[in-house]
Amino acid sequence: MKGRSLLQRDLKALEECGISAATATAAGLRRVDSQDGAQECGRKDNGTYAGVVFPYRLPGEQMARSWRLRRDTPDVETQPDGSTKERQKYLSAPGRGNLLYFAPGTTAAELRDVERDIAITEGEKKTLALLDMAQALNLPIIPVGISGVYNWLGTTGKTNGADGQRQDVKGMLADFDRMEWEGRKVYIIFDRDAQTNWKVRAARFKLALALHKKGARPYIVEIPADCPHKGIDDVIGAMGHSAAQAMLEAATPANPQAEVSALLQHAPDLTDAELIGELVRLIAPMNKPQEVEARARVRKDLRDRVQLSDLDTLLKDRRQFIEHAQVQIAVERERQCARNRRCRHD
Repeated sequence: MKGRSLLQRDLKALEECGISAATATAAGLRRVDSQDGAQECGRKDNGTYAGVVFPYRLPGEQMARSWRLRRDTPDVETQPDGSTKERQKYLSAPGRGNLLYFAPGTTAAELRDVERDIAITEGEKKTLALLDMAQALNLPIIPVGISGVYNWLGTTGKTNGADGQRQDVKGMLADFDRMEWEGRKVYIIFDRDAQTNWKVRAARFKLALALHKKGARPYIVEIPADCPHKGIDDVIGAMGHSAAQAMLEAATPANPQAEVSALLQHAPDLTDAELIGELVRLIAPMNKPQEVEARARVRKDLRDRVQLSDLDTLLKDRRQFIEHAQVQIAVERERQCARNRRCRHD
């Protein structure tokens, strides 16, 4: 792998995120210049690709199976409100799909040991910060990283679509099969904006449902809304290991009813059709006895918002409900297109 040892400014920046120099070295982090960074990521434009490379290694192996580059100066995009937002801050190796990021020192035996809790978080830096915390406090926690809130999903196979064309089958990454899940406690640690960004919150809850289906006991770790720090690595770097540990200790089991209520609260701008579609995706896996109350709450919330006379019938048949939601969404999109055409004509 191209690159050289990290600079002092790199180590300082990592330390501010709760990552020690020893952990950075063990993780194989490397600094690359723009030319090497572009080559590692398969880029041939005039962009700037200097930054730090995070190798992706399997437990017990030193050879990188992939990597991600954290750019020093990512692209900047102007938003409709005039603000700016960084784009493509992280770039992956060309041609590689999503993978789990395993912290250095993790062994295959530990991944199978259900007495050790798993902590799933966003990104490599947070994973390494959690590793330092677990080691410093002697906690039986194995941190595992995902490269984005939905990047625990990937292509798991192929199938024939309705039109006969081959299409991808999406599901949990094969890396999840490296771990035993039955009865295992799993912390899900997303950024603070999971409390206010309904898309992030929905992604987090879907991950919890997928883990629950595997037999795990998913717990949600919240970074308080009034906390000045966005991610768990920032918390560790600024407030210390004990502050982050306290957040883990305050974690609560994933709760379908609470998640649906939060979705309704934080998505007031959704059209009714979009709301139906999102709630369908959330309640689809809710078929266990303990989830009856959640389904009842969904029925009430939908009835209040959508006023469908046949809602109870639709909910009894999930397929019919989903088809109805898809029709509603298609109608809403056509209305939006018609509005856009009238605006252009005017």
